[in-house]
Amino acid sequence: MDRKIIVTEDKSKTLLIPALNETYHSIHGALNESMHVFIHTGFNYLLPRKELKIFEMGFGTGLNALVTLNEAIQSNTSVEYHSLEKYPITLNEINALNFESLEHLENAVYFKELHKCNWGNLHTITPFFKILKIHEDLLSNNLADAFYDLVYFDAFGPGTQADLWTASVMRKMYETLKPGGVLVTYCAQGQFKRNLKEAGFAIENLPGPAGKREITRAIKPVYR
Repeated sequence: MDRKIIVTEDKSKTLLIPALNETYHSIHGALNESMHVFIHTGFNYLLPRKELKIFEMGFGTGLNALVTLNEAIQSNTSVEYHSLEKYPITLNEINALNFESLEHLENAVYFKELHKCNWGNLHTITPFFKILKIHEDLLSNNLADAFYDLVYFDAFGPGTQADLWTASVMRKMYETLKPGGVLVTYCAQGQFKRNLKEAGFAIENLPGPAGKREITRAIKPVYR
């Protein structure tokens, strides 16, 4: 499927799939969206924990992994990051995104190293960040129960990938999180939130980044 590079409003780049009219991150600011949704309402929410296991649905451009690596180093947090992607981007697209030039990320230099890691193997990028990239489909992938502290759910929206936002998939996310674990996503669709509740999550509706009114944080309750 054809993809093209576009520049978003905060000057960071993302990918657009013209046939689907879908972008990998917000046109109002790719970096801003990634920081707001996944770092501010997810990663930072779980601090001051010093060890985190994170699952990302949709490695995509690698931007979420990059901002998490940056935050892990800055907060002295040990992160093991597992990211699943069915359709990896190309070397030409990686070069054109040029995320290592992002001025607001002190550790953006690691961007290409994240992409160079072999799929299916756990790699140590820094003493604070390890990554396992999984080249599979979420629907057929078996995730360990009660393994992760945090899920970044960053698939294309329900209008494009409806099969990834169902109650059964949200139950899968619920089961793979530890008690007290958190799922964060840019999506605030009503049916999706009902699916989260059906799976057992407690829902928080939070203000969104530029161009989006609301996002979702879902918490797996801690049962005594």
